[in-house]
Amino acid sequence: MKEMKQEVSMVEDVSIQGHVAPTVLSMLKIKNECVRVVLAESFCTFIMMVSGAHMNAAVSVTMCVFGNLPWKMLPLYILAQFLGSFLAAGTVFALYYELVVGTGMLMLCLMALSDQRNQPSMSGAEPVGVGLLVMLIGISLGSNSGYAINPTRDLAPRVFTLLAGWGREVFRAGNSWWWVPCIAPIIGGVLGALLYKALVELHHPQLKKTTAAPQDPELIPLEKCKNGTLELSV
Repeated sequence: MKEMKQEVSMVEDVSIQGHVAPTVLSMLKIKNECVRVVLAESFCTFIMMVSGAHMNAAVSVTMCVFGNLPWKMLPLYILAQFLGSFLAAGTVFALYYELVVGTGMLMLCLMALSDQRNQPSMSGAEPVGVGLLVMLIGISLGSNSGYAINPTRDLAPRVFTLLAGWGREVFRAGNSWWWVPCIAPIIGGVLGALLYKALVELHHPQLKKTTAAPQDPELIPLEKCKNGTLELSV
């Protein structure tokens, strides 16, 4: 009984010490939920009003109140914001199929970085851009299956572990999941490329064909003179 009382007193002492010496995070934490919501909405509204981004119906209404947006445009903005939120929810749901989504985003962004008619990355900065792209895809989409966006990168280690002595379990694990990282990234890559071509590349303005001006015979090199005659391109 004495030992039990001593243990209880030790626990009480620890709890008291925890209350007496709170952490810095607990001191800075805002406990009132209403205050947190108001601050979050205020900062969000301030940032979006400065940037001009209309991603929130409250922002659009505020802009209309202060005359920065015509009232007749408000229903269109709210409809676009509703559709954006709906698609965002669908994107979160699609994270369960992250192998397709991750590779699709990879291919879409790679085409954007290399598109010479759509402000590509600076010369020499392509490796940095691709590295940051892969890192961001891994951070945002790699929680479920390790963002296997490269079929060979996933299959080759499985074959190695099979030969190294782990046996066929490397292909049986996860209800024979091994084939999904081999097929899903290919589907995602094709879908991402099609998405970029349909939404961006097909809308590039066509380049005007320039016709070459007729050359002055006096400026034509002697090599183009054959049998005393000149070959002129018109």
